[in-house]
Amino acid sequence: MRFVWAGIVLSAGAAASSFAAEGSSGGPFVARAEDVTVFGDWGYARGRVDQIKSAAPPFVIDDDPLGKVGPNTFHLGVRYEPKASKVWVEGLITVADRQSHLAFQEGLPGGAGDGQGIPGKHGTPGYTVYTVRGGWAVTENLTTTVAVENVTDKDYRQHGSGVNEPGTNFILGADVRF
Repeated sequence: MRFVWAGIVLSAGAAASSFAAEGSSGGPFVARAEDVTVFGDWGYARGRVDQIKSAAPPFVIDDDPLGKVGPNTFHLGVRYEPKASKVWVEGLITVADRQSHLAFQEGLPGGAGDGQGIPGKHGTPGYTVYTVRGGWAVTENLTTTVAVENVTDKDYRQHGSGVNEPGTNFILGADVRF
């Protein structure tokens, strides 16, 4: 799938700027063999904006990247679920590319470049995170799950989020159906 979005933005003081965004995404894709399922998806987006960079005439307008647009991201997982068993286990890898296509304000002091969203003028570093999950269908109405997210305790940040993600997470869950 591919999308393209363009338009005119009116800002305070009736100044106008134009923008364009485009991207592609794939997935989810799924491949199954006997007891194994392989699944994944990916996404790409880019945006441009005519940015007014001066407060008084003569106005300076530059073609800049659109702010907070995420990087290329890819997920790939493998699930093992034997047909005769009530248990399953899966592994998931998430890979995000470095995002260095920053909007004008994202690199300014007091803007997102001050650590509140984009860490510095060079953008958000890429990352790879691993997750392991498992589950057990105890009864027809009760399934329990366990997961370990960010297995390698990677220090990372989703682009534009303003906060680093937590380290390794341990999750226990139960799904009860009536």
